[in-house]
Amino acid sequence: MEGALADVQERTARYLEMLSGGSLGLLLQPTKLTKSSKVSVEAIDKIAVVRLSNGTLENRSLRQLSGGERRRLVSSLIHVSPYFFPQWLAQKEEDLDPVP
Repeated sequence: MEGALADVQERTARYLEMLSGGSLGLLLQPTKLTKSSKVSVEAIDKIAVVRLSNGTLENRSLRQLSGGERRRLVSSLIHVSPYFFPQWLAQKEEDLDPVP
């Protein structure tokens, strides 16, 4: 999973560079959540990296982003999604096709 996340993060970074001029980034990190003492679930931590006006980088939760920053981040993830979920997207396109 770490390799796939690194690939998604790299592709997203390229697109975010174009959309934000280098002021916005995304870190994707695998984590395990413990639901109970016997069950753990794999999850993905999503951390936004924002370049402040003084040039320093600051990690933020996605909830701390402005509406425009969130839209740019989502756009970059949507842009890279066909590379990682082609069968899922093909199925969704079929679902959208009108029935003859």
